Parts: sequence; structure tokens; C-alpha cells
Amino acid sequence: MKRVGQILKEERLRRKLTLDDIEKYTKIRRKVLEALEEGDYSKLPAETFVKGFIKNYGEFLNLPTSSLLAVFRREFTKQANIEKRQPPRLKLSLSLTPNLTIASIFSVGIVVLLIYLIFQYVSLAAAPQLVIDSPQNNQKVTQNEVEVVGKTDPDANLEINDERVPLDQEGNFKILIKLSSGENKINISSTSKYGKGKSEEIKVVKVAE
Repeated sequence: MKRVGQILKEERLRRKLTLDDIEKYTKIRRKVLEALEEGDYSKLPAETFVKGFIKNYGEFLNLPTSSLLAVFRREFTKQANIEKRQPPRLKLSLSLTPNLTIASIFSVGIVVLLIYLIFQYVSLAAAPQLVIDSPQNNQKVTQNEVEVVGKTDPDANLEINDERVPLDQEGNFKILIKLSSGENKINISSTSKYGKGKSEEIKVVKVAE
């Protein structure tokens, strides 16, 4: 048995009318007409509106609207029965249960702990900072001493020219180094308690006054 959409489409084609013609005279949008002719009711509004479209479309084509509506009712009822027989779609829902809450908190705690451990490992594996504020490399001076000022990690072991240099609580250091005439090399090294080290060599030139 023909569907209502087939009947409408065949009559339209027999009259050599396009969907644009139907849209123009019935004021039914083209995409609605296409869905109606194809029997794709998923793209159409409620049943009451579809009946109105069929009635207007049929009247324009001089087709018996009562017969068209009867065909539509059988077709629509058949389609509804098919949908009822289809197995329901599985809906996944996530409810917040006490167990799930505890598991979520535990998971977050594990992630935070891992991030902390990674951060600590990177910190321990890294060499200590070593900043030399003065003197500048290749600086020329006339005095017999130069003040070496800088900063490193508070728990690091600092040596200047192989001599241990004390640090304050923030890792700052300041010490006078004797100079000889000409170029003087000042070797500064900082070593963490885990054996990671960093060193700098500063050249200071003592010139005659």
C-alpha cells in the first residue's frame, strides 16, 4: 500500500509541479514538504500539524483529503507500533553515591600526592641557584681587594677559590678576596646536599692606580 507521501508526490509530479510551486501556494516550507513526501516523520512536528499539512497539500492537488488522512493514520499508527517494539536505548546515568564520593576524593588525593612527589624530585635533582651580584666579569679595579656578593640556596655548600664561605639564612654571601696585579680568576661553586653543583668563574683585573 502506498504511503501518503508517495500519493502526494506522484500527483505533484503528474501535474509537473515542483516543491517550490507547492511551497508558494500552500505556504508550507519546502523542508517540511520533502519530509512529508519521504515519510520521514522524525523531521516533522506533532501529529496534529502533520494532518494540517496533508490536508492543505491534498486540497491544492484536488485529492480527497479524507482518504489521505486515513492513509496517514494507518501509516502513523504502524510506525508508532514499530517504535514501541524496539528495545529501549540504554541510558547511562551517574549518581553521586557515598562510595563514589570517597573514591573521587581518594583519586584526587593520589593525583595531588604524585604531583608533589614529582615536584620534590625535580627540586632535589636540580642544581642550586647561584647569582653573582658583584664583581662583574672582566671588571677592572685599582684596590687590592674585591668584594664578592651573591646568593645561592640556603642549604648549599658554597666555595670561593676552594675556600668554604658561610651563608646567611636566605643564602646570601659576601666576602673580600685579595687580588694580585693583572688578571685574577675567582672560582665560585655551589653544591647541594644531594651532590648537584653549579659554578661560575669571574675574572677581575687589578690595574695600577
